[in-house]
Amino acid sequence: MKIIRNTTNLDNKKLQSLCSFIHKLIAKKEGRLKHWKKLKIQIVNKAYGYSGNAYMGEVFGSGADMTLRVSQNTKENMTSKFSQLFAHELMHSYGYDHKGFRCDPLDEV
Repeated sequence: MKIIRNTTNLDNKKLQSLCSFIHKLIAKKEGRLKHWKKLKIQIVNKAYGYSGNAYMGEVFGSGADMTLRVSQNTKENMTSKFSQLFAHELMHSYGYDHKGFRCDPLDEV
């Protein structure tokens, strides 16, 4: 996994570490993402809230496989929101649509 663009003031190394940890958690149930080493992510600043998009399954070609838009102006727990957002988009990378997983995949059942 590589962060190819980050327009926030969040530290890339810490984000990569957090994303790797989340992948390990999800991989316990889903198995390792087959294209984890090639996954390209961009993280961009957003005025308010959190949103993202990811291609379903593996993407071929250049550009980002996943885009995460995060606000740094909210008083919410940013680590928790970012983690859920990344996990949600990671599930799309596994090939799931919204009917195939919970909106917040890291929540306990």
